[in-house]
Amino acid sequence: MRCARCRFGDVSAAVTLVVKHGSRLVRKLSVIWYSVATDGTNPQNALHPVHLAGHLAKRVADLSLHQYDLSFCERILKTYGSKFVDEYDDLTLALWIAVLTKFISCFQGSDARRSLDGRKVYRSDAKAFENFTFVMALRNKHIVHDENSHYGANASAWLEQDGDVPQVGTMIMVARIDPTLVAAMRDLVERAQEHVHVAIGDAGEKLLAEVQAMTPEARAALPKSIYFPLPTDDDIYRNRLVGKGAALGRGDEAIAVYDDLIARFGTATELSLREPVANALFKKGGRLGALGRGDEAIAVYDDVIARFGSATELSLREQAAKALVNKGAVLGRGGEAIAVYDDLIARFGSATELSLREQVAKALVNKGAVLDRGDEAIAVYDDVIARFGSATELPLPLREPVAVALVNKGAALGALGRGDEAVAVYDDLVARFGTATELPLRELVAKAKSTKDSLHKS
Repeated sequence: MRCARCRFGDVSAAVTLVVKHGSRLVRKLSVIWYSVATDGTNPQNALHPVHLAGHLAKRVADLSLHQYDLSFCERILKTYGSKFVDEYDDLTLALWIAVLTKFISCFQGSDARRSLDGRKVYRSDAKAFENFTFVMALRNKHIVHDENSHYGANASAWLEQDGDVPQVGTMIMVARIDPTLVAAMRDLVERAQEHVHVAIGDAGEKLLAEVQAMTPEARAALPKSIYFPLPTDDDIYRNRLVGKGAALGRGDEAIAVYDDLIARFGTATELSLREPVANALFKKGGRLGALGRGDEAIAVYDDVIARFGSATELSLREQAAKALVNKGAVLGRGGEAIAVYDDLIARFGSATELSLREQVAKALVNKGAVLDRGDEAIAVYDDVIARFGSATELPLPLREPVAVALVNKGAALGALGRGDEAVAVYDDLVARFGTATELPLRELVAKAKSTKDSLHKS
């Protein structure tokens, strides 16, 4: 069963741990236990902590960080909410900024934890989502950056009646906090806490069942310690480089940032470092392609494939597959492109992971497009439909290639003068995806109907 909704207390009530390296004090940590799920029995023997890993463990850990931050916001709003409006001094301003920053940190991407999705948290209440959007803008524009209407300064002079100017200076304006905004923040925090409580309860119950299903030997082998995977200085620097490269867009500056990351970590053997290197190389190839430097882009994609094409880790295999797709796209419509797509299909065609199946589907659709509109192209589109078109619950990354393959197959049949077969293909597409709500599928359905009508008229 899940535990009753619990809020973190003030960190002053936490257990203090001392981290040492030899005899040297490295850091003091405040540690709080937060019970998520229980089977209802009372512990009979002495307990010791063991470290859990995996998707569910990571989700529970991420959600607990969100609950910690939201509990902080709740306590500050409860204790100082009226002071934010009635008293406006350095302390209350600092606390208000801390509440906004902690709250928004739950909804912005970070390697420390997976962010909450504001649309999911507040979608049931239009007013709450409107308030959430405003708070995001308040923090991002008016507090973190200088584009704001909440404080400012203006150079001024005092004029005497005779026109003399005895002094000049500035007038600084700081807007007082709107009481309706404080109330809105309370509501947003409360709704987010409830969302996290439900999510962490669901994940906690699954995690408890997962651990209880392990054999006694497997549980005994779990690492017995209080363990926190804190980032190293290299981790932090690496993550900032990746973020900086993405923020710089598609120019040479972004490429230079990716080169810096690759030079620093390119020979690392740890997966935590190999992943951002693969990502940086892939993004560098994309930047080069966008700049029209195709030969350089292909060389980078070849580097990705050489480094990670034989990796066993899914995250690295995915980057190699994506590099093959992009390399084929850069090569264009020749035989070399077809050879690249065939290479990808040979490497990953039997994969069961969605991220790899998506790349296989892309490669097949692209190969069919390169082959243009003959029987060979039709055979490739049939392969796409046979591989990915049987399950109705397929996610969009696989349904869309199936829809594209059907549209392209219909076009190829029409070009060969096989209009009746083309109409049947378009009817198949409409039957499969006619009620889809996703825009890419709706556009393909509309295209199929329009082309079908044209064939009937011709």
